[in-house]
Amino acid sequence: MFGVIRTVGIIGPARASFFNPRALQASRPIAASVYNSFNKTSAPAAYRFTSSQRIIAENAKKHRPVSPDLTVYAPALTWYMSGSNRMAGISLSVGIMGGIAGMTLAPIIGFTPDSQTIINAVSTLPGPIFYGAKFLASGVVSYHVFYGIRFLLWSRAKLLSLKNVYTTGYIALAATLSSATYFTFF
Repeated sequence: MFGVIRTVGIIGPARASFFNPRALQASRPIAASVYNSFNKTSAPAAYRFTSSQRIIAENAKKHRPVSPDLTVYAPALTWYMSGSNRMAGISLSVGIMGGIAGMTLAPIIGFTPDSQTIINAVSTLPGPIFYGAKFLASGVVSYHVFYGIRFLLWSRAKLLSLKNVYTTGYIALAATLSSATYFTFF
């Protein structure tokens, strides 16, 4: 009964053709002949490699650096800001998901995640650790927000010249530093 059900409709024949290597053997000679005929005989002379060109191409591939080769280019502010924005977004996601998972799993290990317990735990931290963590967290959030505003301006095709890109980058960094400082101490 199940054999009849599997062959009815498209699922049965599709499954049979995907999992049956004999069904694919018929198409292999066709693909190989098309590839070989294009590379060797029927390709126009401008697209065919001579043996010396093939050797040169193979040797060039052996010594070719991984693309993009960062040693060729000078570091730019835009590289660092793009990479740090991605790291900020990832750290925000991991932090939020970790906090949610921690609050969800806390009752299992006997910790009651009410606000008074968390406030008492945070208040016992030494001052430099407390303010350092607060500056780091507010800096990550601020940077991601200000870089996001900058990106929204670019999405509207505004401030896309190289001078404006650097100017908005420095503005975003200054705004991040000032807002992180403000949120840390006030």
